[in-house]
Amino acid sequence: MEFYKGKVAAAKWFAQNRLPLLAGELLAAKTTNLEIMELSEDAF
Repeated sequence: MEFYKGKVAAAKWFAQNRLPLLAGELLAAKTTNLEIMELSEDAF
């Protein structure tokens, strides 16, 4: 039973702390370009 209580607690934490951030993270991922990937290794 304790195992399932842990699963429920983890799901609640995720829903309260991570899900609200996903919309912003998705927007950032969608609007990121790959220009930096085209630089040579010497640029770093």
